[in-house]
Amino acid sequence: MSDACPVAPGRPCDTPSILADVVGLISARLARLDLGVCLLLAARGEAAVLHATGGHLGYSEAQPLHRAAGWWCAGQSALHSLAYFFFYLRAGGAASLWQACFPAPLPDGSLNRLGLVNFMGVVAIAVCGPLALSALPLVRRRCYHAFQRLHMPVALLFVTCCALHDLAILTFAVPGIAFWYVEWRGRGGRKGVLGCSLRRFTATARLLPGTSGPWAELTIHCGGAALGHDAAPRGEWALPLGTEWHPLSVTSAGGRTAGLSALVSARGGDWTKALVHLCATTGSFEVELAGPFPFGGGPWSLSGGGGGGEPALLLLAGGTGVTGWLPALAAAASEGRPCRLVWCVQNEADYHALADRLPRNGGVEWGWAYVAEALELPLDAGWLHHSLVGYTLSRRCLPVLLIVASIAATTAAKRLVVAACGPASMVEGARSAVAKIRAECRGEGKTKPIRIAFPIFAKAPLRLGAGAGS
Repeated sequence: MSDACPVAPGRPCDTPSILADVVGLISARLARLDLGVCLLLAARGEAAVLHATGGHLGYSEAQPLHRAAGWWCAGQSALHSLAYFFFYLRAGGAASLWQACFPAPLPDGSLNRLGLVNFMGVVAIAVCGPLALSALPLVRRRCYHAFQRLHMPVALLFVTCCALHDLAILTFAVPGIAFWYVEWRGRGGRKGVLGCSLRRFTATARLLPGTSGPWAELTIHCGGAALGHDAAPRGEWALPLGTEWHPLSVTSAGGRTAGLSALVSARGGDWTKALVHLCATTGSFEVELAGPFPFGGGPWSLSGGGGGGEPALLLLAGGTGVTGWLPALAAAASEGRPCRLVWCVQNEADYHALADRLPRNGGVEWGWAYVAEALELPLDAGWLHHSLVGYTLSRRCLPVLLIVASIAATTAAKRLVVAACGPASMVEGARSAVAKIRAECRGEGKTKPIRIAFPIFAKAPLRLGAGAGS
């Protein structure tokens, strides 16, 4: 129990009050831990905490963990507040609650220290409401500018109030804040941990006619400037800047390139709608670019290394998410590594808009004619020459395509890496289908022949600030 029990000398706490005190104490300690983890994973780019993982943890992995820890912190904070609201109400009714949680004057006129300290906690839980609201996926997607402008200052106010309420929380918060500040200063123009700073380049945007959304392609022309890091074999991500910060996944296998390209849909949010509008109003504009940063990807690799025996790749893409897998497809084709792609699009125009960028294969892939017949899909000769199982216009086709693709991909390899890039609904459907495949591979007590990893590359909603135009 905490120092709140007993409420007063000679007034021991009853069982409900003891339970509320215990719940409030435990939830407060868990909230400290969750806040510490959340802040450690808030830094982007060249943060030392990401660098210390040797490249295994990067933006694409850290942000989902940051969100999860943040929601747990908000939940534990709310539970802590409710527990002590109940505790003080039971101790002496509304008068006790008022005196214990607000800086109301004491009967003897002395400073109400307990009320003042607890009032900082009341303010913190009140601030937690808009903080959580701005972090909801629906708000981030539709009003990313609101999230970007509210989330950080409101989070700073929340942490400040929490520290004034519970000084011990600084032990957990300071490391994450320090990492974030150092990395933020590095992005502001000074050299970071790896010597990266902001660079200004010319960019162009164009519409792909006939596509759903429609789709717009953003190309950043780097003018021969060296991009990428040789120490990034698993994946890289870049940060084009306007009024706000927005990550673009490069998903390359190291090396250097003279430009970056990203494909987005106008349905993705207000940033993408602004980008589509920009295609019709101007030919080029300027962007500031930080990165690519050599962090992320986990203990798996899209590049095979050419030594043989690498696990087969089964790449899942939804709509514009296929652009993230183009480097992996090209690398697998050149190395002879078993690789299959399942691509979900909304119409055939989406497919034909990017079909010429897919690696080509001289023969028809095994099993595709069967899949096309079973799912009543047209056999279009234009995409029989690609090194993939096929594309589907219906979500119900995805599990069947995954099963056939996994069998085809593991014909020459006993291990399979499954990676997905696309909308959340497609990723969840793919996850369920992969779980079913794993369950079916365990049959009859035999060793599982397919070993499946499932890294997720979430596509962040974007917004183009007015300051990005030239």
